[in-house]
Amino acid sequence: MATGGMERLQESLEDIIEKLRVIGVIAGDYQLENAAVFKDKIRELVESMQKVSDLKGELEDVRIPLEVIEHVDKGKNPELFTQQCLQETLEKCSAMKRKQEAYKDFREQLIQELSKAFPDVIQKYTSDQGQGSKNMAS
Repeated sequence: MATGGMERLQESLEDIIEKLRVIGVIAGDYQLENAAVFKDKIRELVESMQKVSDLKGELEDVRIPLEVIEHVDKGKNPELFTQQCLQETLEKCSAMKRKQEAYKDFREQLIQELSKAFPDVIQKYTSDQGQGSKNMAS
């Protein structure tokens, strides 16, 4: 996706928000003599909305997770959702590292205990493992 399309979308949305604010001010103090100005502002708003609609072709490859939309619908900041996802990912990564370390420690203990009971078999196993890792590195 071109970042230019995203920038134009943001600018267009900011423009729409400003036009809505102006329309709200005019409508809040509506005078019959302001009807032409009000009509022009509504027309400008529609044109701005059309510009946003025209940008959809540039943004087709943007995928927004449903959870983000639900988060925004609840009035929450989407950046908080991203931060929460990142935090959960870091926690899962940390848990996975702890599991890997536990399996590594278990493997070492298992080999150590099995070497007491079956020294010949374990010696052959560890030498085969060493040869396998050398072959993979080549």
